[in-house]
Amino acid sequence: MKNKLLLVLLLAPFSLFAVEEDSQLLSLNRCLEIAMQNHSDLQVLNEDEIIDYANYRIVNAQKKPSLSLGITTKEIKNDGLESGELPIPGRDTRYGVVAGLTATYDLYKPGRSESLRISKKNLEQSSIERIAKIENIRHKVKSSYYNYILAYESRRLQDLTFKRYSRIFRKITIESQAGIIGPVQLSDWQIKMSTAELDYEEAQQDLERSRTDLFLSMGLAEDVNANIEVVQMESVPDLIINEEQLIQIAQNNSSVILLNNIAVDVARNNYLISRSKRYPVFTLFSTLGYTNNEFLNTAMDPVDRVVESDNWEPSWTGGVRASMPIYTGGAIPANIQKAGSEYKKQLFSKNSAELDVRMSVRKIYRRLISLKKQIDISKAAVINAQTNLRIVERSYDSGLVEQGSISDASEDVYSVEIILLKNKIEYMTLLSELSNLVGIQEELICR
Repeated sequence: MKNKLLLVLLLAPFSLFAVEEDSQLLSLNRCLEIAMQNHSDLQVLNEDEIIDYANYRIVNAQKKPSLSLGITTKEIKNDGLESGELPIPGRDTRYGVVAGLTATYDLYKPGRSESLRISKKNLEQSSIERIAKIENIRHKVKSSYYNYILAYESRRLQDLTFKRYSRIFRKITIESQAGIIGPVQLSDWQIKMSTAELDYEEAQQDLERSRTDLFLSMGLAEDVNANIEVVQMESVPDLIINEEQLIQIAQNNSSVILLNNIAVDVARNNYLISRSKRYPVFTLFSTLGYTNNEFLNTAMDPVDRVVESDNWEPSWTGGVRASMPIYTGGAIPANIQKAGSEYKKQLFSKNSAELDVRMSVRKIYRRLISLKKQIDISKAAVINAQTNLRIVERSYDSGLVEQGSISDASEDVYSVEIILLKNKIEYMTLLSELSNLVGIQEELICR
């Protein structure tokens, strides 16, 4: 059968396959490298990291003093007011301006430390999400690569079946023309040939779809000139970690659990911030500059008011400013209630996530154990079916059996070989999924 693909033995990602490296073929390792270099999701994560770091710097800046250059108005009491008399703005006061450098520093700002902790958690979350995204992409590439192997092998087996049927059909056609067999047998084999051809075409379409899916998993459009290395899976690795150990590892390393832990911490700090809104803010301020008491209180030309040096006097003001909310229309209690519910909701979500991870690990682990047994059974079934097919073919050539026996034996071989390969592919795919779920490399799970 003509094809551009090589069936070789590969050593990746474990010591499962023996392979001679060929740079012209896209091996599994090469597909993973391409995905890490080109996938657009990773580029999005890079921007998210920049945003999270910028937010951290913004929040961290609250701990430092701020400087600003500006001009503010200054209210000046008119002469003649008695002590303690409340001046009426505009009638009993006049205005000047103060221009200079103002420094402010929040001596105490409720929620500032909690905001800083949240920004740090966001940085941590961004890092975990990046790792999780990378592992998700790797898992998708592996899954697509294994599915490509399945599609390729399925097409190869369909091609062998079609060729085997073609050889028999040629003989039947000759026998029909010689009057040895009747038209019914010829018609039956014509139907079988059509069915085998349709099965082959369907297998070809599955191969093309799986090829496209593989390139999409790498974040690329399909390259028609690229050859994909197809490996012969002789064996699958054995698990070296038991179920309970995997669950314990997942508790400490699973990105799902880690992200939920962060979400709980963030929700808790948001709740503390909402409660702190009831407390006062104390700010230290100081302004060093010049005061112009006549800036708005003279008939002098506006330009002269500014440039006339006699109007400006050096000045310094400073002090502590305090502010505290008294009435907000119920906004503060509502925010506290909302943040409290968000915190409880995240706790429930965390418990649910931990349960999901634990049950998923159990399900995948037990399925892997079952698949390992099925693979061993299927290997024996393949050997028996292939032996039976060889015996039937020799018997057919000797005239001891009819064509139907070869058809049945051929279908048995195809069936058990596909079952064996599907079990191996599912095993390797689930192994990758398990590694992604518990948060450690596959090499630490099996050998």
